[in-house]
Amino acid sequence: MDLKKNNNIKIKISNIVTDDDLTIFQKNNFVCEEGSSLNLVEEYENKNNSTSNILNVIKLERNSNLNHFLIQDNSPSHNLIVTSHSSCKEDSKYTQKVYNFSEGYVRNFHFSELIEINSQVDLQGIFFLKDNNTSNNKTFVKHLAEDCKSNQVYKGILNDRSKATYFSNTYVDQVAQKTEGYQLSKGILLSDNASYFSKPELKIYADDVKCSHGSTIGPIDENAIFYLRSRGMSKIAATKILISSFINEELSSINDEQMSEIIQKKLVRYLSKVK
Repeated sequence: MDLKKNNNIKIKISNIVTDDDLTIFQKNNFVCEEGSSLNLVEEYENKNNSTSNILNVIKLERNSNLNHFLIQDNSPSHNLIVTSHSSCKEDSKYTQKVYNFSEGYVRNFHFSELIEINSQVDLQGIFFLKDNNTSNNKTFVKHLAEDCKSNQVYKGILNDRSKATYFSNTYVDQVAQKTEGYQLSKGILLSDNASYFSKPELKIYADDVKCSHGSTIGPIDENAIFYLRSRGMSKIAATKILISSFINEELSSINDEQMSEIIQKKLVRYLSKVK
């Protein structure tokens, strides 16, 4: 898809697989020309026994903007692999928000290059795992020009025997002075059998930068649970409130009312199974 100059549109893609025992390979190309703005929504809600392997190649020209939502909600038998490669030119911005409610295996690998001055990328993800589900996640941003900004934030809630990984990487070239790069990973383990491995990395070859990374993973705050229970709540109700608070910042940043309603409904469904 080639979005012409100074256009502003919204596109919704529903990725539906109708048959079992298939492996679907799909490549999507998106080009946002100068001054254009695209709101892109991808939904995955497959209930069959197949595998989807999706590649998105995204090019943002000068002063363009792309807001990208990925809602993943497949059944236990459907495997999903999503990879994206985005490049941003001068004054452009790519924002990606991934919401993984799938009960089947999901791999999210997302790569971005800031190739001209004052470009930005914001890669965010939240995953909600339970049972024996697994999710592998990776984000990688290359700063190849001055005055660019990147943000990589992934959060996860894991229950039962679910497992997740998240690798985040920021590379700052020696020409990329005045870079701002931020990485954060947070996880709540609702079960002793759940596990979440996170590895943030910074590779910096410039000397005038502001870069940071952090990772916090652990069980839910028992002191907060005790406080809420002392106010008359049950343990389940207190746990659900703390989970909602944990991801509130990301959910409140959704500007699309319809998208916010969809995410909230899926969150309520996930929380209904927390015990």
